[in-house]
Amino acid sequence: MRDLKDEYLLDDRLSNAAWCANVYSCLVPGDGRPPTLWLEPQLVPLALAAGRRQMCQGCNAETVFVNVADLIFRIICKQISHLPHILDETIYELLGLICCFAKDVIVEEEGSDRLLHIVEWFVPLLPAQPLDLDDRRPQALAMRRFTHNFWREITIDLHQQRLALRHRGWRTFSVLWRRVGQAIPEGPEAVPNEAPFEPLARCAWHKCLCSVHEPKHRMRVCKGCWVVAYCGTKCQTDDWHAGGHREHCRSTRE
Repeated sequence: MRDLKDEYLLDDRLSNAAWCANVYSCLVPGDGRPPTLWLEPQLVPLALAAGRRQMCQGCNAETVFVNVADLIFRIICKQISHLPHILDETIYELLGLICCFAKDVIVEEEGSDRLLHIVEWFVPLLPAQPLDLDDRRPQALAMRRFTHNFWREITIDLHQQRLALRHRGWRTFSVLWRRVGQAIPEGPEAVPNEAPFEPLARCAWHKCLCSVHEPKHRMRVCKGCWVVAYCGTKCQTDDWHAGGHREHCRSTRE
């Protein structure tokens, strides 16, 4: 868990942390309860935060899943029958990571093979009925809307590129992807000035996962206006060119 909190923990070191947790999960103490059941409330958010951190630092999305998926899917989610409370915000957090991965591979004709096994792991976690979360905090509502919109964006890409018509793997993926969408309601519309966190406590690039999930790493403040912050150079550059910050930044208006 100490390694998962390390914001410089990337690639091989994160793989080693997942491997250690995997070994630990195979140990069965005298009471017969897998030890990860005791650690799950801490392991799940740490693993998800580690995945988001790698995405924000520009790591290849597939590398993130090679490192993190084993920890989340194979260790924790295989015990889902013992962990009914995982079927809440964690579903949206996992889907956000999957969408980031999908965005990277959906342009590839053969990309379905790399994505399909992850969605096949994810679908059994979904409840029979759409999730109905009671949490009405602004950050919870923003996270659910963000994830649903991300899912819809992938769906539109699938349709526009006609992937399901050209490749059997993408047809299978499309069926599973619709099943995912049926289980994740979008939630109420955003209200004016609603925000999940204070401006300097979230990433200002609206397509970054850390725009709706509280960042677990240090942020880079825009030196032009000192009003917004970013996960790093990649998010700041994307927001400057595609997010409209070039027009709003004080440095370009003075």
